Amino acid sequence: MTDTGHDAPDDARFEYRHTVAFAETDLCGRVDHVTFTRWQARCQELFLRERAPDVLGEEPDGPRLFTQQVECELLAPVAARDEIRIRLAWAEVGHTGLELAFDHIRTDEDGTSTLTARGRQRIACMSGRPGEAVPTLIPASLARALEHCRRPAQDPAEAASEAPPGEPDGEPCAEAGARRLVAPLAGSAP
Repeated sequence: MTDTGHDAPDDARFEYRHTVAFAETDLCGRVDHVTFTRWQARCQELFLRERAPDVLGEEPDGPRLFTQQVECELLAPVAARDEIRIRLAWAEVGHTGLELAFDHIRTDEDGTSTLTARGRQRIACMSGRPGEAVPTLIPASLARALEHCRRPAQDPAEAASEAPPGEPDGEPCAEAGARRLVAPLAGSAP
């Protein structure tokens, strides 16, 4: 089973390559919804380990990432031995939270690529001791890592409205060297 993370060759997103194991399929030989979300979590873990390892620190009251919501839309079947690329990109970044987008792409035997699923993860950054955690600013190392993982715009109007982390109206964050989008994610604490 391949288990590697690296930059995607054709854009700025982070990519996790995986060969589907028989154990990851159901009785019909297909991959189910839960496995796709597990791959998203693995992709996120590899991204953090490679690009912002300090976010994975074990400080008892340091910043920690909490996944609040996960979704995955299945678009095409995936079976054992299929080669899959899971691409991570930021969809939205706020002061204390972010949303990551994932594209699951199967490389077929003839070399063509098929988008098999799209997913998202909504993540909150919290700090403090267990039971006393409060929202906190996204660590500077994570903000810098996300700058290189922007999801390509789907259409020209969308491209004009998107701004990568660190370039919105030039508003600096409280952490040295980091910059954030002005508005926090909807539903997250400021």
